[in-house]
Amino acid sequence: MGKSLSFFARHDANMSVYNEDNIESYVEFEKFTKKRYFSFSLNKGDFRREISDIVLPHLNPHEVSRLISNWLTNDQEEILRETFQI
Repeated sequence: MGKSLSFFARHDANMSVYNEDNIESYVEFEKFTKKRYFSFSLNKGDFRREISDIVLPHLNPHEVSRLISNWLTNDQEEILRETFQI
């Protein structure tokens, strides 16, 4: 079974990766972007680039089999599902 990804894209954006019932990693994106209270773009093209530049260096998309989405737009959720093929 693959990992679960919990993704929050708004104010103080973050993600948690779970392997079964254990938290494997937790990422606060403001630490990587150096932008306090970082949130991902609502623009579809910009969001896609941010996922590529900010998220994928920390997570292999082939390891994720489940998405837990929190406060995502439909476009954002669609891009994440497409990126992680879930």
